[in-house]
Amino acid sequence: MPKGRVKAYNPDKGYGTILLDDGQEIFVHGSAIQTDGLKVLEAGQRVRFEIAMGPQGPLAANVRRMADGPGGYRAPMDSPKSSAETRSPFRETAEGEALPAGPPDLSREEPRLASSVLSLPRFDNHPTFARLRRLMGATRLGRFSPLPVTPLDILPQDQVSEQEMAHLASRGLDVVEGDVRLLPDGTLAFKNRRVLLYIRTPPSSTSEDLDFDESWRSPRRRSFGAEDPGPRFHIANCRTLESMRQSGRGHRYVVSTRTDGQFELVSPGGSVATRSLRVCKNCLERLDWQGFVRVSGQERDRRVDAFSLSEFFSFYGLTL
Repeated sequence: MPKGRVKAYNPDKGYGTILLDDGQEIFVHGSAIQTDGLKVLEAGQRVRFEIAMGPQGPLAANVRRMADGPGGYRAPMDSPKSSAETRSPFRETAEGEALPAGPPDLSREEPRLASSVLSLPRFDNHPTFARLRRLMGATRLGRFSPLPVTPLDILPQDQVSEQEMAHLASRGLDVVEGDVRLLPDGTLAFKNRRVLLYIRTPPSSTSEDLDFDESWRSPRRRSFGAEDPGPRFHIANCRTLESMRQSGRGHRYVVSTRTDGQFELVSPGGSVATRSLRVCKNCLERLDWQGFVRVSGQERDRRVDAFSLSEFFSFYGLTL
């Protein structure tokens, strides 16, 4: 923890400067000294503190007094550097009476910040990192600040509009394959939203339909509009979606953020119905959702039935 002496402090203005033991000066605000019963600072007082980053640079935080000097409270400044710092601690009245001088007047002084405390090199033009960005294909620089900023710097065209957001939360949004982003964690995204994906119009021939699980290709599959769903919705870049992409048929998808499991489908004959879909087992396996890889048989079926989209979006997050 850095240590130093108070160089000057103006209790009326509520700020001052601390001279670090290495000779650097650092700004201190009154809000940083409300510890250990310490309310104000006095010139020459020995203190220890932490260094934080403020809007204009480094500043002292959590300032605490140190046992130093008579009574463990204060001591003279080390190595005075100017006549202003070596002036007498007393001032004379008109009658010649010596009175304590008190803290220096900082009302006409601007606080000076340490110029090299916690200074960091610039990495945006560093040759090694520039080469790494080229290899990664990263054309845009991100933003960093020690202060709170927005979570992600996303260009306007990468954000969903209000109309798109409304469609995502209701009937879904029709997109082409290239509109769907594959995220590093295996999930799917449309612009800056994590989404689920399904096909609005299931093919009439289930033998060619890669959006159906094997269990739904049997003759016992019910007719369109029945409670038992045939197609599944996808939450991850599973092997089913990979097979669909490799087929090169240019599938059109629907992306959605609905959490009730109800989706708008169009039958091969053109009729529209809202029906309940189940999650793709291959997606749960791809994400190993709640240990899905380590179970089999009836337990997998039970977990598919119990799958919650609300829990999924809560775990992974909806906004990127």
